[in-house]
Amino acid sequence: VLSLTLRVVFNLFNSIKDHLKVQLEIFFTSVHMRIMDSPTCSDEQKELALESLLEFCREPALMLDLYINYDCDVHCTNLFEVLCTALAKTTQVTYFPDLPPVFNILNLLALDGEYMHPVGF
Repeated sequence: VLSLTLRVVFNLFNSIKDHLKVQLEIFFTSVHMRIMDSPTCSDEQKELALESLLEFCREPALMLDLYINYDCDVHCTNLFEVLCTALAKTTQVTYFPDLPPVFNILNLLALDGEYMHPVGF
């Protein structure tokens, strides 16, 4: 259900984003970021949220719109900054003394997102 919901919302915002500025900000911060930051959400839920965020990253015009319409508006959340920070935080790997770094799927997906838009980092 979460996967389908995230996909429908992405399609809505990708097609009629000019009319959904406030809704995108609320959905982005209340769903995507809450799932990514929650210690109680499962890795599967975090993976779905991260994959949905990567859908946004794959749309160059949409990423530019995030910056212009949110980060440059003093009354809005800095969505582009929030996205970049979340991806950077998620790329951090777990280190154990005397062992190689442990990467998981979330680290690799976040690296994919950072690679798509290196200017934001």
